[in-house]
Amino acid sequence: MSHITIWRITPRTYLDTAFSGIGAKEYGGRFNSRGHRVVYTAESIALALLELLVRIHDPESIVDYICIPATFDTKLIKTISLESLPKDWNRHPSSLVSKQIGNAWLQEKSSPVLRVPSVFVPLEHNYLLNPLHKDFKKISIGKAISVPFDKRLVK
Repeated sequence: MSHITIWRITPRTYLDTAFSGIGAKEYGGRFNSRGHRVVYTAESIALALLELLVRIHDPESIVDYICIPATFDTKLIKTISLESLPKDWNRHPSSLVSKQIGNAWLQEKSSPVLRVPSVFVPLEHNYLLNPLHKDFKKISIGKAISVPFDKRLVK
């Protein structure tokens, strides 16, 4: 078996629901429409932090964020390659085309994990988790740690 560890960064106040997909269900995301539960994670703490920094409104609030690792067998992953994505998948704000890709994956229930390129660093990857998939329980959620954050990033 080959395992991978991915990372989720979230406000400390959401520790108990960090892997529920409730936030993405309420607001939608690049790869899901509102109403669909998805957990967005990244392949490294650095990428997860970059994904957070482009969305955060108050950079000083990052001290209240935590990192949570999750580990799983690579057999649980379905991959969407950068080359297979449509032209406007990375448009800002996110386009319907990328939402349709994620929504279709959720409806197919072909895997509990979807590996997609990062918009900000397309050679690196984000991992979407489907908390409603029957194999989601095979994902091991680790212990939360404080975000290792250098304040120079928000100057």
